[in-house]
Amino acid sequence: MKFNQQTSKKAWAFLSSALIISLASCDDSQKPEISKTAPKGPTTGILTDAAPVSGVAYTTSSGSSGTTDAQGVYRYNYGDTVKFQLGELTIGDIKAAAIVTPIELAAGNENKLQNLPILLQSLDSDNNPSNGISIPAEAAAT
Repeated sequence: MKFNQQTSKKAWAFLSSALIISLASCDDSQKPEISKTAPKGPTTGILTDAAPVSGVAYTTSSGSSGTTDAQGVYRYNYGDTVKFQLGELTIGDIKAAAIVTPIELAAGNENKLQNLPILLQSLDSDNNPSNGISIPAEAAAT
């Protein structure tokens, strides 16, 4: 088959038409619906400083309270604020989130951001933050 100018134009027209038809057949009817309502109910978050931080007391605006567990987990309800404390020292009072780090706890305060990791790591029971930061109850109570 010889390709001349007329054959080339016909092939180009055919390919262009096929492309337009295939694009036109793509519509939004197959997109999943995204709920615009905020999630509600209980969930969990993790307090971490490059490793989970356990032994930190917390209280949420919905009334949940406790101490972060060995994996740094705390419990809250969607939309809560959470206050993390070591004894009488509040290390953060923020909107609860799935992951909380010193960045969130510092809330833009550079001095606090520099000192929180030092504080948490210096209270680690085995002085090895790479395996998690475990703050003993007696250190958290003072």
